[in-house]
Amino acid sequence: MAIGVLRPVGERTPLFPGVRCRQTWPLGYTVTWLETGTAALALALRIAVQSKSGPKPEVIVPAYTCPDVISAALWAGATPVVVDTSMGTPWLSEADLERSMSDSTVAIIVPHFLGIRHPMPELTSRCRDRGIIIVEDSAQLSPRS
Repeated sequence: MAIGVLRPVGERTPLFPGVRCRQTWPLGYTVTWLETGTAALALALRIAVQSKSGPKPEVIVPAYTCPDVISAALWAGATPVVVDTSMGTPWLSEADLERSMSDSTVAIIVPHFLGIRHPMPELTSRCRDRGIIIVEDSAQLSPRS
């Protein structure tokens, strides 16, 4: 299968902009219901791409990831930049991450692999300084981690 036909790259991502949650959410959040986790990831990355000007937006993704993560980045109009994990951990390598970040980086996808929470404080501060959005992939996150 060619990467161009993986969802959501080859077809429109189903968004339901008219559907809003009727509940009151804290801090004035609005809820958009989506069909899949891939569609949610694609929408988050599209927002990241649109939030930062530049001709060739890039999204840093873990080297060990689901093909849907790559297709979501492509659908959002970004080039995936693959970063390896640190030896002996499921977390992004700090050295590879630093080498891969550029002025074109709009987002970093940070997975919580097998329920193990990625250490966030240092990464959050580094991304805030550079205007990079962190998208936490919590598909495997355990509520107790």
